[in-house]
Amino acid sequence: MGILYPEFQKLNAEVLGIRANSAHIHKAWRDMSPAVKDLPFPLAADPGGDVAQQLDVRLSQEGVALRGTVVFDPDRKQCVCEVPNHAIGRNMEELLCELQAASFVSEQGGVEVCPASCRLKKRH
Repeated sequence: MGILYPEFQKLNAEVLGIRANSAHIHKAWRDMSPAVKDLPFPLAADPGGDVAQQLDVRLSQEGVALRGTVVFDPDRKQCVCEVPNHAIGRNMEELLCELQAASFVSEQGGVEVCPASCRLKKRH
């Protein structure tokens, strides 16, 4: 995500990493992990699981949140929600393409759809 972050910014997207840990755990994670040390976007703490509950990715009985990706369109309506098995990674280029598609649909007033074979547009 870090490498593609400028492309998300070009689409006026806000990126947040939200985890069901405290801010102290996030700081320790950033300090210890090379993978997240230099992330160009903020990590938000959701220790009570409120955001996870609102996004329907919280397993209340188990007390855990699933890994998920949620995209909201420019009108702040949820338009993409992916919650894969915890062992399956996510592809940020595909996510960027979905964001471009959501932006296109919004620009068209919701009357035109984006084709299923969406291809990532290079933006300069």
